[in-house]
Amino acid sequence: MSKGVILFLAAATPIGVAAFSVATSFWVSNERRVAASTDDSVPDFVAPKVLPQLNAGRFYVGPVKALGRDWVDLGPGWEGSQSDKRPVQKDDTTTPLRLSAAGPIVAGELKIVSYRLIDLKVGDIVLIDSGICPKGELYCMAIDIVRRPGGKIPPVPGQALELHLRNQAQQDWEEKGIPIPARYLDHDGRCRLTNPPYPPVAPQPRPAKP
Repeated sequence: MSKGVILFLAAATPIGVAAFSVATSFWVSNERRVAASTDDSVPDFVAPKVLPQLNAGRFYVGPVKALGRDWVDLGPGWEGSQSDKRPVQKDDTTTPLRLSAAGPIVAGELKIVSYRLIDLKVGDIVLIDSGICPKGELYCMAIDIVRRPGGKIPPVPGQALELHLRNQAQQDWEEKGIPIPARYLDHDGRCRLTNPPYPPVAPQPRPAKP
């Protein structure tokens, strides 16, 4: 995923400034598709610790591999944003990435537009805005569920606006071929970051035989 794409995604989803949810080939390609978990059991979520002092981190996108009382693991293949102001991060994306959580983002009442750990399921594709503590531990600052393969994306807790419906419409197009409603399309009538593209791109005509 390019730096520009992931930063656009971060700014455009509910955890950014605008309520515009997008998808990239990361979470819709056949190679990386993650089936939704059929295990309904969830950890005993609590908020066991106070959120430490954090510096701004990076945005991470990937499939939820595992959930704990105060952490989430993104499965192999996760990707992180890059910044023009920092050296390029050389990530080992072949191993899971753990992000901790503390305070309301675990299971409480939020004052920001975000999902909580308790809202996630194994198999979800999520975008996480992170912070990093002086010891180098990553923490979830805000979470967006961009896909729930084979399932329904829940509403963002505490939000009257149905911000999740754009992501759901894109998922329905990718999985079922259901056209995306016009209100969720760009000004030119397209959805830029679904796979396959919407509307479908017509194949190039074959060159005429001499």
